[in-house]
Amino acid sequence: MAGFLDFARPPEPVLRGIDLAAVVGPAVEGLQMRGELQAVRVVAQLPRAPVLVLADPAQLRQVLDNLLVNSL
Repeated sequence: MAGFLDFARPPEPVLRGIDLAAVVGPAVEGLQMRGELQAVRVVAQLPRAPVLVLADPAQLRQVLDNLLVNSL
């Protein structure tokens, strides 16, 4: 039972400074084909200047993927 709980527990975040565009852009691109299948156009309007945040890129990407899929 403990092994399953360890598997289900999210990993500790590895925080680092990242530009949001480096995570948002690929997340939107990865959803475009699925959007087209549902007749939805997915577009990200990213700022030219970097928007730096302290975050775990993998966990942030997972959150964005979930939000984008749910929005479809």
